[in-house]
Amino acid sequence: MKVGKTIAHRLTSSSTPFADSKDAVKFICKDLWFTLFRQQASRLQASKRGVYIIHDSNFPRLHTISKCVQNFQPQVEEASATSSFSAGFHEHEQHSMPVREFSLSQMELTAGILEGFLLVCGFKSSVECVLSASLPSCSFQVSILESTNVVHVHVLKTSIKVPITDSAEI
Repeated sequence: MKVGKTIAHRLTSSSTPFADSKDAVKFICKDLWFTLFRQQASRLQASKRGVYIIHDSNFPRLHTISKCVQNFQPQVEEASATSSFSAGFHEHEQHSMPVREFSLSQMELTAGILEGFLLVCGFKSSVECVLSASLPSCSFQVSILESTNVVHVHVLKTSIKVPITDSAEI
C-alpha cells in the first residue's frame, strides 16, 4: 500500500483532486496502469454501488507463469496418454495449486498499490484479485468502502518572473 501512496503523490501532484471515485478509477485504468505496466487496462466495468472491475486481458506480471503453464501442459497430456490410468491428470492437479498461489501473489502486489493510490485520493477501498481461467488474463474488483472526505492536495511552489518597467514608461 505504501508503494501506491508514493505513486499517487507523484502522479497526482500536478492535477486537480478527483471529484468522485469513478474519476479516480478511470485515472487508474489509463495513467496508473500505463505507469506500472506500459499499457492501459483492457476494460473497466462499473456498478452504481461503488464497485468497479478492472479487466486486463494481458496482465504483464502473469506472462512468465502463463508461458510456464503452456510449456508444461503438452508434457502432462503426453504422460496421461501413454499410461493406462490417469496419473498425468493428478500431476497436473498438483501443479495447479502452486501456479494459482504464485499468480495471486503477483496480483496482490498490484491490489495493494491500487488500495494505497485510492486512499491518497480520498477513497477507502478494498481490492479483490480475480484470476481468469486463461492466463495472463485477470481482473481486480475494486470496492469503494467510503469517501474519507480528506483529499491530499499537492501545491507546487512556483515563482513568477515579472518584468520590471521604468517609472517613466508608466
